[in-house]
Amino acid sequence: MSQENVEVVRATVTMFNRSGFLPEKLFDPEIELFKIRESPLPGPYRGYAGLLEWRQGVFEVIDEGRFEIDDVIDVDESDLVIYKNRLLGRARHTGIEIDISWTNLNWFREGRIYRSESFTSHAEALKAAGLEGQAMSRANVEIAKRGVDAFNRRDVDGWADLITSDFEHYPAIDRPVEGGLYGLDGTYQGATGFERAEAQRRRLQAANLQASVRQEWATAGPYDSAL
Repeated sequence: MSQENVEVVRATVTMFNRSGFLPEKLFDPEIELFKIRESPLPGPYRGYAGLLEWRQGVFEVIDEGRFEIDDVIDVDESDLVIYKNRLLGRARHTGIEIDISWTNLNWFREGRIYRSESFTSHAEALKAAGLEGQAMSRANVEIAKRGVDAFNRRDVDGWADLITSDFEHYPAIDRPVEGGLYGLDGTYQGATGFERAEAQRRRLQAANLQASVRQEWATAGPYDSAL
């Protein structure tokens, strides 16, 4: 059920952004929503009537509200999905731009969300889930995967978004960049060195191919028109 639960979370956000409503079919009839304590709409909200009450409260204070999610962690054994949620929009009465983030915990029962809790602190969210060490390990794995994907796409900016300012990297001795790479400057320096080495490798491959073709022609001898 793990991947299905993640897809339910993504579908919930997509449908809300499209229609402005939380889709009841993706929530258990006994759903409970607990929003961040600092929110003017902390809840709890219960049942389908509670979903509607929360939605109405949001649009009383926010125009053009939409959600973006990131860093999704699936905890299959607990039927739990953890993710970072970001709300973008504009305050209805003041016109001030809104951009706030928090962490959501969504628990599932038979493929539908039956409990949702929100925390401004990611660490508090992990603690509430009883997964401080385990969930952080999963998050680190996901970050590593995103780093590999960025590298494979040659997306240096995407890679840079995943490292800290005191980042250190020591390439293998047979790599094109010697010595350590430090911080963002080192990251871009390393990428430049890698691209140069890749270009040189491609040039050598092309030269070797040309040499192999010439050798084949020389070995084959004169062209026989009878063939």
